[in-house]
Amino acid sequence: MNILSSSEFLSTNQPSVQKLLQNTQGYIIEEHGRDLVWNLFLRFKPEADANDLRSRLSKTAEWIVSAHQLIREVPSLVTAIGLSGPGRRQLRLPASDVDLKDGLHLRTSRISYHYVDGWNDPKWIAEDRCDAIIILASNNKEELNSARDGLASLLGPVADITLEEGFVDRGPKHAREPFGFADGISQPVFFAQPVEMKPYPTRYNPQAPLNTVLTNEVLPGTQEPGTEFGSYMAFVKCEQHVDNYNRAVEIVSRALNCDPDHAGALLIGRTKQGCPLTGCRPDNNDFNRSEDTDGLQWPFGSHACKMNERKDVGLPYGSAAFRPPRMVRRGVSYKDGDCVGLLFQSFQANLGQFEAHLWWAVQEDHPRNGSGLDPILGTGGDFVLPDGRKVKIPRLVTFRGGEYFYFPSIPSLRTLPSQPQ
Repeated sequence: MNILSSSEFLSTNQPSVQKLLQNTQGYIIEEHGRDLVWNLFLRFKPEADANDLRSRLSKTAEWIVSAHQLIREVPSLVTAIGLSGPGRRQLRLPASDVDLKDGLHLRTSRISYHYVDGWNDPKWIAEDRCDAIIILASNNKEELNSARDGLASLLGPVADITLEEGFVDRGPKHAREPFGFADGISQPVFFAQPVEMKPYPTRYNPQAPLNTVLTNEVLPGTQEPGTEFGSYMAFVKCEQHVDNYNRAVEIVSRALNCDPDHAGALLIGRTKQGCPLTGCRPDNNDFNRSEDTDGLQWPFGSHACKMNERKDVGLPYGSAAFRPPRMVRRGVSYKDGDCVGLLFQSFQANLGQFEAHLWWAVQEDHPRNGSGLDPILGTGGDFVLPDGRKVKIPRLVTFRGGEYFYFPSIPSLRTLPSQPQ
């Protein structure tokens, strides 16, 4: 059985799966459940020796929490590390794929320049590069401070380190993003659940193969084929303009003579509680386009629909029919003075999975002709109401910085000093 492409739910008790979990960074494929997430961004010093860099970074492997640990032991501190294209080059690692080499700024600007026209965060504009990211997640701020100090002692001689603090705003059932909506819902499920899942009325299927998020390790650290996997991460600092969102809600509310909560739900594509606009149900991910084929309840131009129209819900994996690429999302909120937003993180086996969503957001004829731009990721302008009329709304989100990173297997990181140059 090919673990990555298996269309069956995998058991974490299978020996081959256990080996995969032991070698894989847990933050990638398992929800960590911590409320504080600190992102340490490293810029390697130009004069740093590549061999010294490799040696120091290899020692961070002892900090990393594996997927096996995260599933079974629930450690208080969860740590993960990823390397960017520039970082891999300074480490003299063999070239990886072109997506990582070109970086997020260049590749997203090719999709639409508005994705980078607000790129003004000092953490990102200096040298226009970031070499590595270390993620620390905990419920204890003292533990985070201690971990940061330890990593600074290890890596400070070879890297400048900056901190981006994130937090989870807990709602009754889900985390909430700064506009007040449930966030992080509708995630792919890779492993068998403790309680057998019952069939969904709309044939919704949360199951996903591991090759949604994992890819074969490019620089394995062991001699055991098929046991080491990495993942590509897109990190984007997204400032959310709450005042503009409130104005957009007022505009839609007046145009439709509806209450503000419903107007906001039309923009997002779900209610603030996470319910689909076709009605709440036991599992609020159990809905598809067949329930509202004309888009009168769930607008084609809403953010949720632009990202996934759900017209193929229930099709088996491997079907010839189109399935939108899925991602594992790990975003958290941030607050910088008066600015608020989301530190968006997604993990995927191929960065094209992330870029496809950015492309759809700015295609006015996706998913249907005349759908308009995504109200969240678009540039502002026309929002198409369910009755086909258009209203002008302001821009709601601006990207302030970001980068692509590759999160290697734990053995690969541990054996960095001996990897080929």
